[in-house]
Amino acid sequence: MNRTGLRPLAALLVSGFAYLLVAASYSQEPTPASRPAVNRPARAAASRPTASQPGSKPASRAAAATRPAATSKPAATRAAGSRAEPTHTAAPPTESGALESKTGAVEEGRRTAPPVAEKIQLEGPAKLLEKLPNRTVLAPLSALRPALSGSTLTWIAVVMILALTLQTRPLFRWHNLDGIMLALSAVALSVRGETASLGPTGPTLQQWSYLVLTLIALYWVARGVQVAFARTLPGFGPNVSEGAMTIFVIAALAMGLNSVVYSPLSEASRDALAGGIYMAETGRLPYGELPGREARSPLLYTVYAGAVKLLPPSNSDGPMVWANRAQWLTADRMSAVDPNAARMVNGALFVLLFGGVAWLGHRLHSVALGQTLVVLLVVFPGTLECLSQPDILLPATLLAWSLAFLTVPVVGSFFAALLLVTSGLAWPWAWLGLPPLLAFALRRGWHGFSVVLATLACLAGMTLGLRYHVRPTLPRVDGALAAAGFQPNFVANLDESGAVAIEKAAEAKPPSADFKARLWQALLQAESTPVDSNAHFGPSIDPQSVLFRGLEVAPAARPNVQEAYRKATAELPHAAYLATALRSVLECVQFPETRGASALPTPWKLWFEGGPDGEQGSVLARRIGKGLLGLMVLLLCVFMLRGPRPERHQLFGALLAVAAGAVLASETGATANWIWLMPAILALPALHASASGGPKPMATPAPRTGPPAYPLRPSSSLLIADQPEPRISVEK
Repeated sequence: MNRTGLRPLAALLVSGFAYLLVAASYSQEPTPASRPAVNRPARAAASRPTASQPGSKPASRAAAATRPAATSKPAATRAAGSRAEPTHTAAPPTESGALESKTGAVEEGRRTAPPVAEKIQLEGPAKLLEKLPNRTVLAPLSALRPALSGSTLTWIAVVMILALTLQTRPLFRWHNLDGIMLALSAVALSVRGETASLGPTGPTLQQWSYLVLTLIALYWVARGVQVAFARTLPGFGPNVSEGAMTIFVIAALAMGLNSVVYSPLSEASRDALAGGIYMAETGRLPYGELPGREARSPLLYTVYAGAVKLLPPSNSDGPMVWANRAQWLTADRMSAVDPNAARMVNGALFVLLFGGVAWLGHRLHSVALGQTLVVLLVVFPGTLECLSQPDILLPATLLAWSLAFLTVPVVGSFFAALLLVTSGLAWPWAWLGLPPLLAFALRRGWHGFSVVLATLACLAGMTLGLRYHVRPTLPRVDGALAAAGFQPNFVANLDESGAVAIEKAAEAKPPSADFKARLWQALLQAESTPVDSNAHFGPSIDPQSVLFRGLEVAPAARPNVQEAYRKATAELPHAAYLATALRSVLECVQFPETRGASALPTPWKLWFEGGPDGEQGSVLARRIGKGLLGLMVLLLCVFMLRGPRPERHQLFGALLAVAAGAVLASETGATANWIWLMPAILALPALHASASGGPKPMATPAPRTGPPAYPLRPSSSLLIADQPEPRISVEK
């Protein structure tokens, strides 16, 4: 397939992104305050006994006939001088109403709606449009937007997945099982929140869905290992032609952009927006400046800093800048911010993810299969639920393009490693894919040098970011100090004059630490900065013995002590400063001051909370999972280095196994964030054709050198002139 096959897809992506910018600029989220109230007449049901009320008696025909009929104002009177909206009251009973009253079902008064032309004459088209529920003047075409429920999207996804992946000749093949697993995971994801029990005492539907999702994730681990060790793979071709798939691609693109534009902002978007405002104005990452909103990755804050410069955010009070952060940096005000910058980031990431998967399918197989992959990506429920969460969408986009660059010769390995390491800033589990990639590249000559060079370039960029874009923060008692097993010896607070007063802390048992305590201890001991002598020290306290990392700082004194700590650490050597900045970033991300409550329980909590040692069992199970994942990564690297020369499909299988294992070992388990697995899963159908060579063109047969299998009678046109004609003899 030539490159012209990608032009329609590129045009679709550009037009979709343009639609995203326009729709994000003009869309408004309907809120209860903005929705117009519908004038409903007061129903006098309480004054009339009905059949549903105990002790009620059916009304007779005479009572119904003598009931006074309420009418509205005459049309001539309203047209003459009244501009107010007419009040609609109950209509007189009809024959059917009288018949219903015989049976005891007395119907309440019905409102009679005035004609549409009369409403337009009274209020005008603009007023009428403003009163339509869930519509805005700036988005008049929102009436055409389909309102699909979660169950509807689930069954659409199941039908599309099975229709695009299942093939009957042969029926028993790996890619058919892959499609069934994708469809089954779509169904299991839709019932994660159902806590109803299937039986009187049996497990709940949520527990069954968690179990099914975990088993499917284990299947993808096994599937990745199978592909990593396979030398040949069966072929696969698209079920639908390229022309027909274009319609599905347009529908999938519209579905994804609709989800981006009309989904409410997530907490990650609000946190990143606040951090982006700070970074856009100061050039520093917001760690230590946004308590409760500093638990996001530095890569996400950097992306939002650029978005804030392009589309400055605002709210009802005006522009949002760091100087007036007290006006908007609250939970209620952050829920009413202008969502255009956040939606622009989400839309750009979705379009990039869409294009990366399409290009991956095109490079590995054909344009038709690339279109199939992007449709499967968008209709999958695990993708749609993540399109409004930039902290999850960002690493998924980088992983998709990392796989896509693996198909590019010469410079592909460099950019693949560069994006893989960068994605680890947003999802640290992605770094487990670097060892298999390095082992694969080392068997291919200078490609190993490209991967090493890209890794070193990323490390250099991270070092510069820590040095010039991170200001160290005070270690917290419930953060790095607890992780390191340190107990503060002193307490810092403000005295009556407003100065920092330091007293001895009460003796307490140091907190228990896990196997990561040595890392935190090394980061804390990298700097041993004493507290500024301007502080007021209690009796029998040597100022030189009081270190910043040995303080328990009260909230009132934290700003003053924080500023003094930053001035002291600014004079540290480069190595000590980098260690302190790294500890600050890790502490803010790993141990945030406030952690939002998850909508769904984690599988570890659901499975182990009933036992007597539920917390210890959960920690032990996660450690076993991490150990098995590390062992699998080691075995894959050994196979890449010591076995036969690995092929490209084996690297893709290894990355799929590592990604699925990382999702299983993470805190949320296999119950969320399936978008991280989708690029590697969707590459499997394309790898089938790529590993087996795909449809090859007809080769020109080589000329035969030996005698022909059957003697040919020479034609007179092929005879050589200087040779006699053949003689024909007949034996008698």
